[in-house]
Amino acid sequence: MAISRYSVDWRRLSRWSMVGAVAIMLWFLWPVAHCSWQQFRGAPLPGVEHQQALDRDDSEREPDTGFFATVYDSTAVCYNDQPFSSQESWKRKLLYLLLVLALVSHLLHRAYVRRRPSGY
Repeated sequence: MAISRYSVDWRRLSRWSMVGAVAIMLWFLWPVAHCSWQQFRGAPLPGVEHQQALDRDDSEREPDTGFFATVYDSTAVCYNDQPFSSQESWKRKLLYLLLVLALVSHLLHRAYVRRRPSGY
């Protein structure tokens, strides 16, 4: 069986689609991570009145809260402000397209390897 110069390497396509999907997910999560870090560090957030940030001092914080509880609370506040799925629709559609492309190309690669007796 001759290999055409237009043959598709399904395994490579699947891998690059997954890399693209991971990059889009990180792009989606960046605003939440940035906001959470600012909340955790106690820096005033954009859109929050400066006086409110000054009024909050260390006496208002609970001494029993640990590191992970503080990070979780900060992330929850920021995620409520900007959820994962509330970004532009073209980004969401691109993410879904890359995930579907990765799945389909992976399945096609497996079928192609199974069909060939000599392996891939």
